[in-house]
Amino acid sequence: MVGQSKVVYLNTHSTSSAGVETLNELCRLAEPGLETMLRQALDQVDDALFDRAERAANNADQALFFATMRQVRMSRRMVVQTFTQEMESAFSRLTQPHSSQTQEPAATAREDYSLELMDETVVEERVAAETVVGKLRTRSVFPLAQLQSRLDYLVVERKVDERNNPLDPRQVVDAFAVAMERLNIEIQPKLIIFKLFEKQALRQLPALYEAANRLLIDAGIMPKLRATGEPLVANEDRVQAPESGHQTSVDSEADTLTGNGSATLELLQGLLAQARGGNQPVPSTARCAGGASHSDLVQALSALQQQPRFANNETGGAQPFAAEELKALLGSALFVAPGGLPQPIERAADDTIDIVSMLFDIILDDSRLAPSIKAVIARLQIPVLKVAMLDRSFFNSRQHPARALINELAHAAMGWVEPENPSADPLYRKMNEVMNRILEGFEEDIVLFEQVLQDFRLFLEQERERAQTVEARTCQAAEGKAKVEDARERVQAEIERRLRGGSVPSVVHQILEGPWFKVLFITCVKDGPQGAVWESQLELMDRLIWSVQPNADPERRQDVLARIPALLNDLREGLNAILYNPFEMTRLFEELEAEHIRCLSAPPADLSDNTVNVEQGSEDESAFAQEGSSYDCDEPSVAAEPPQLTEEQCLREECLQRLVRVDLGTWFEFSTDAGRQLRAKLSARLNGGRRLIFVNRAGFKLADKKTEEVAADLSSGKAFILDHNMLFDKALEQVITNLRDLRVEQAL
Repeated sequence: MVGQSKVVYLNTHSTSSAGVETLNELCRLAEPGLETMLRQALDQVDDALFDRAERAANNADQALFFATMRQVRMSRRMVVQTFTQEMESAFSRLTQPHSSQTQEPAATAREDYSLELMDETVVEERVAAETVVGKLRTRSVFPLAQLQSRLDYLVVERKVDERNNPLDPRQVVDAFAVAMERLNIEIQPKLIIFKLFEKQALRQLPALYEAANRLLIDAGIMPKLRATGEPLVANEDRVQAPESGHQTSVDSEADTLTGNGSATLELLQGLLAQARGGNQPVPSTARCAGGASHSDLVQALSALQQQPRFANNETGGAQPFAAEELKALLGSALFVAPGGLPQPIERAADDTIDIVSMLFDIILDDSRLAPSIKAVIARLQIPVLKVAMLDRSFFNSRQHPARALINELAHAAMGWVEPENPSADPLYRKMNEVMNRILEGFEEDIVLFEQVLQDFRLFLEQERERAQTVEARTCQAAEGKAKVEDARERVQAEIERRLRGGSVPSVVHQILEGPWFKVLFITCVKDGPQGAVWESQLELMDRLIWSVQPNADPERRQDVLARIPALLNDLREGLNAILYNPFEMTRLFEELEAEHIRCLSAPPADLSDNTVNVEQGSEDESAFAQEGSSYDCDEPSVAAEPPQLTEEQCLREECLQRLVRVDLGTWFEFSTDAGRQLRAKLSARLNGGRRLIFVNRAGFKLADKKTEEVAADLSSGKAFILDHNMLFDKALEQVITNLRDLRVEQAL
């Protein structure tokens, strides 16, 4: 892919020359697609990192993202070249002579990688890579199976499987990971770039697999292979927990409790151990001798779950347990061990309690949530803790129903404003119904969370459909109103521009600011300001003003006299079209006739004081028509930027630019003069983006604001944009960040 020749010359020791040529063709087919995929992912890095820098919590994070942007720009070519070389090597290894020596480097690298899992940054990167591999294999399971079977048929030197198929997601993602090592960047921006690569790979690799299969079919390689094929095992290579110094004997209860194989949980436990002063995380399979059994812990948690503190709470008063308080309650609830002492809680369960408690502390500290909603979510603490102990996928899977339920509850409450009587609110009642079902029915069957989640989503969908109907009507009404106001402003601007600075008789003022304003207004609303009718009506204003400009030139007077009949006829037609009062029209025309007579018959000396500085004849008329309007609805005029903006002006300009990029459907919070907080969703942009329409959860209009006004509120702190991040995922990231910060503080 890089260099003068893009042909990979494969070793032809055993595979036939025709087979080698077919592999070369396959390599040439894959090269441009893979390189384009990587380049398009890198093209998005600037925007993604700039957006994260704008939302950075502190200057250090912001500087990190900007530094990464520069590093990617400088090293982009090297990254592409490294990725290309890795993919070429994957193809060339297919036909290398089979020996343990040739396979040893890959195996050693994978083994070393596993040993490095003690470093949480390596764990995070590996988890990201495994996630991409799993998604890609799931997306293209059958084409991949066919491609693997055909390559295995073609290559003689070795069996081709997902570990050495050069186009398997494992090889593609590993090549990308090696290329990323050339950047030498921090893990946080690296994971963002991984996500961008994942999006491009999910979009483009399936088509590449189809094209590769077609090429092999055309070459006669297993053309009648069944379309379904043998599906590959998705994401076979899992991140393994670091082994302890000796093999620990564990039972199935401990394995179920701790979630063996959960890389995210391993990372959290490692950070937690370091925060406590330990050097190594406790392996997820370890348990204290004589510790409480899994069933004892679940039974004790179920008893706590039914306490009045959580059950049947309709008043919004529930509060979460602190970690130490929860451990003390569990200790007293567990069966007493021989000797009269409570059974200890094993370390893995102890870690899970701490982690879940930290998660709920962060979740319930979120300013987006109203107090009543926080109280509802607090009731989930014990059930979620039970889920974390029962289900090994809880911390790893973003789609886990318990995590998804918390995210749905928080997202549904995004636009919810605390009413005087929350119990009368349908959403609040539904949330409490959800809590009651879980608290009363959840023992150990996590399927209940899936059922409750589906029911809650159905409720939200029904609410959303009703709100969308109302919102559509709201936007239509607002759009109609905005169109009317825009037309009025546009017509006013056109008339004022023509009357400004010249000597225009009173009767012309009356015509243009009175009936002709209505003519232009109706045309602008009905047909828009781009049609021929609109232009002809503007041109008539220019002709009218030109006809009453005094001029001593006899030739010009003759020209005006010849044009007046057509002018009056067009003017009369326009006024008749709006059913203008005929008596008032007659009066205006009589006054206009008198003005024309005065201009055409007055001696030159009497006209000199009223003459405007214009050229002769029809050139004057065309000057009016060609000058054009200074009003543009689609592209409003922008005042010239001052030489140096103040800090306040810079902040307001940044907020204005941010508003331009905000998606429709984004929620805002506004502070009223009375000190109340109102939440509103951006529903529409009108008048070329100069006006913003905001609605409430039910779809009714809450505000109609100018964009500059909202930007001023954002810059002054009277308004802010609500974060759309998934609440649980955001809390999990914050727990990891807090534990890392604590580790750094302890090291100082």
